[in-house]
Amino acid sequence: MSILYDVVIVGAGPAGSNAAYYLAKEGFSVALLDKDEFPRKKPCGDSFPIGALETLDCKIPNKIIGRRIHGMNLISPREEIHFLYRSRELGYTIAREDLDTFLLQRAINKGAEFFGKAKISKVRVNKINGAYSGLVETTDGTTFTGQVIIGADGCKGVIGRSVGLVAPRKSNEKVIALRGYIYEEQLGMPIEDFLIHPDLIEIYYAINQNGYDWIFPLKDKVNIGTGYFPPRQMSIKKALEIFVKYAFELRKIKLEKQQRLNIIRNLQGSEIFLGGAVDRIATRNVLLAGEAAGLVDPLSGDGVHWALLSGKIAAEKISHAFSDQKPYDLADEYNSTMMTLVMSNMIFARKNLPRIQSQLPLLFDALKFNPSLINYFEGLATNDVNYLKINSDLHLIRKMIIGLRIGLGRLGLIRPSPDCFIPNIKEYFEKKLGQKQLVPKPKETFTH
Repeated sequence: MSILYDVVIVGAGPAGSNAAYYLAKEGFSVALLDKDEFPRKKPCGDSFPIGALETLDCKIPNKIIGRRIHGMNLISPREEIHFLYRSRELGYTIAREDLDTFLLQRAINKGAEFFGKAKISKVRVNKINGAYSGLVETTDGTTFTGQVIIGADGCKGVIGRSVGLVAPRKSNEKVIALRGYIYEEQLGMPIEDFLIHPDLIEIYYAINQNGYDWIFPLKDKVNIGTGYFPPRQMSIKKALEIFVKYAFELRKIKLEKQQRLNIIRNLQGSEIFLGGAVDRIATRNVLLAGEAAGLVDPLSGDGVHWALLSGKIAAEKISHAFSDQKPYDLADEYNSTMMTLVMSNMIFARKNLPRIQSQLPLLFDALKFNPSLINYFEGLATNDVNYLKINSDLHLIRKMIIGLRIGLGRLGLIRPSPDCFIPNIKEYFEKKLGQKQLVPKPKETFTH
């Protein structure tokens, strides 16, 4: 069976669903394919930066928002807490299965046709009478034909590879991540007592030498995970075990190894390719979006914002190309726009990642004795950050001033600001918890 559409989109995550929504809204016939049925679980940190709202034309429903986030805690290699707090919301936490289901239903409501459990077996691009068409065949024999194909099928997707856009990735272009959930029902105290602050995400550099660990709060649970940049010195599961042990001991949770592992639910891991790892993200009538295009911020780890943005831009470029009767000319325009708005920034961040990793203690000292630098992290929290601009802002004179303050601080002549600094996370939890003892509930009483 063969079905004809204006646009065929493979992958119904944030990028694919957002592209499908905007295209259907403009009257295009859209087939949206995914290998899974929805709702489905997805490994993710569940963070939704406030800047991503600009890629939507609606608000996020309250019922799927886990927490309204007002900032972040950064825990340094010396176990100091550097924190950013703003009275305004900087983002939300939203479980990915809830976010993805909302975005998919939004596209369907506009007229996109969704096909779940559609596993791709073949992708082909034809040129007839000067015009391109794309064919996507599924394992059940159905062929979807479209004037344009959008590959939003993730970092291991078949669309990019099939048309020669995605070359074999190098090990230093990816990060391995693993996350799970701890539910309030399992704990002998509210989730708020488990957190440094209930409205802030927590990012830990204390024990992970090749990446970072995190704790992100949702309604009745926390997302706890780890991400490792290359080269890795242990398995990702072992890295998460070490962080969970560390996090539990900070909070006075006294459990044996297997008991700790039993508390972590819904473990899921994935490979994530860093931003800028794909040189071209469009060719002929095929566009890549989201993780398929390598759109993951190398420093913050966020991919949702860039997935939504790339889906929207892809839809806009397709609409423009169709109005000019030249849908096959859109590849260069899409590549150029994405390079200007997103890719150049990510490429810069990825190339500087090794230097940043090697200088973390120095960077945290700079933050400790130059409190104004914490403002740069607001951009990380909201995903409104331009690494090229930050680099130009920190010109030679500014770097000399920062270095001077580091030196004075190490001599004890400058003290860190208590408005954004807590000297020791262990002492912090000692004061916060006092005599409380966290007693997880027996496994058999857990209902999730």
